[in-house]
Amino acid sequence: MSDGDLFKEYHFHYNVYEPRILCPRRTYGAACPICRFASELWLVAKENGNDVQRSEARRLFVRKRYFTLVVLLRANGPELKIWSFESDVFQDLLEIVLDLRFGDISHPKTGRDLWITYTSANTKPSITLASEESMLDSSAVRLLSFLPNIEDLLEHKTADEVQQHLDSYLSHREALKLQS
Repeated sequence: MSDGDLFKEYHFHYNVYEPRILCPRRTYGAACPICRFASELWLVAKENGNDVQRSEARRLFVRKRYFTLVVLLRANGPELKIWSFESDVFQDLLEIVLDLRFGDISHPKTGRDLWITYTSANTKPSITLASEESMLDSSAVRLLSFLPNIEDLLEHKTADEVQQHLDSYLSHREALKLQS
């Protein structure tokens, strides 16, 4: 990435707005209505021993997500992509990146290929590191001069916008309860 970091960490709320809401509190220090509501709900659930409320609060808590830029080596030419993954995959990648035996795996001339294999959409991928160094060709190196800033690609919402999504979510949840 342009600042030299291989990975960027962001925090999202899921289950309120599809596909996710970037947490304003964790991202830029602004108020986050979802964080506030989930924390209040957790405290009430804990006080009342209500497992349903506790589960609902847990669904709303912020989750870490990691992003990195990758060069996909395709038969018709290289392609720059953003890869997003959870903490367990980040830990696996970090072990590889920090292993001094492999050097800088992201270096365009002396780096190494990674093979990422998903067996299904809901499982953790397996990550295999190439045993030999691999040099990017000139077209792949050219792509690296166009690295985007990942944060610029994420949708930032104000606290008011987040509150609107939370209100909509809560009214929808209430309507579902009335129907059952």
